Amino acid sequence: MTRFSVNAALAALLLLTPTLGCGNKGGGAPQGPQEPAQDVEEVLDRLAVDRTETPRVDPYGNDLPLDHSPLGSRTDLQRFAEIAVLGVSLPGFGGTDPLTILKEVPGAGNTLNTQMLHSVSDADLPWARISGNMPSSHRDATRGDIDGDGNDEQVEIDMQAPTTLTVRNDNSIALDGFPVEGDFRGVVLIANLTGDIRPELLVIESGDIAIYSPEGREQLRLGLQAGPEELFLMHTADGRVGLANGDRIHWFEPEEQNPQWVTPQGRHSRNRVSLNDGQVKVPQPAVLDRARVYNYPNPVTGGRTTIRFYTGSATRANIRIFTVEGLPVQEVTLTDLSTNDYNEWVWQVGDNPSGLYYAVVEVVGAQTESVLVKIAVVK
Repeated sequence: MTRFSVNAALAALLLLTPTLGCGNKGGGAPQGPQEPAQDVEEVLDRLAVDRTETPRVDPYGNDLPLDHSPLGSRTDLQRFAEIAVLGVSLPGFGGTDPLTILKEVPGAGNTLNTQMLHSVSDADLPWARISGNMPSSHRDATRGDIDGDGNDEQVEIDMQAPTTLTVRNDNSIALDGFPVEGDFRGVVLIANLTGDIRPELLVIESGDIAIYSPEGREQLRLGLQAGPEELFLMHTADGRVGLANGDRIHWFEPEEQNPQWVTPQGRHSRNRVSLNDGQVKVPQPAVLDRARVYNYPNPVTGGRTTIRFYTGSATRANIRIFTVEGLPVQEVTLTDLSTNDYNEWVWQVGDNPSGLYYAVVEVVGAQTESVLVKIAVVK
């Protein structure tokens, strides 16, 4: 990998443009026009830039894969025939992408035209996301199958006080038990340490290593002996899991190994992709889990409540709100449902008076199932 500074890139950009002449500013002999460089290598040679290849190795000296990128496995930075000034642009108000890679090329006169080389999505940058119209930075979010449904969830540490730990599915819906408030920092590691096949979350909280269950309950605390970037998990052939913590290794013997995110960079290869194999490890409902249909808050005092329901393979959900007398209030159909996960819909109470209401949640899949939810509205 060839490295050069922005100043060198700017100078090289000028060398690529034919020069008309140079003034005699230093008192020496006048200089004539300089021929433009023919390629990138010639420009770098004129600037005396060291083009020695930098070894692509991890902190342990192991060779990195050729497609490794610190921005994620899907980010491809192409090589261009001319010197390009590359920069990172965080969009302002109204932006939709958290990271854009830009290229500036000569335009008319002495101007530079900006071309967008790559616009990175949230999937490419799991550690950043958009909140409203402004980028909201999160502290090293990670991914893994927390609830055993075969799908990755995103584990976030929100830096806004109070610091919170949250696990969300692809619909940005939090799992039961989250968010959890605390003094979190560092990277969340994800692996099965105890109990069933679902993994636990390991994170630094208030100066200790705290281990949380998939429901957000604290299970264990260990004294921190290393920096956040030095913690990692190892899995042995005999089924044990080791947590490297400075000069100590804490050993766990789970019923079954289930590594998801084992180093601050994800995998030991430093590829920020979870180790989730996509297999469903916890039995899932065919269409609707009737035990996991409810609304919150209840009673409703703030003018809105969220109806939450867990679906298996479903094509749509119909939610109907009725008064206690059976009169229809509102009806909505949802089609963008998460499989083997929670889905939510917010009911705005509006001008409806205080009283008892019924919500019928009907989910359609291989068969149709429905659950009645009682909602108390207090104004």
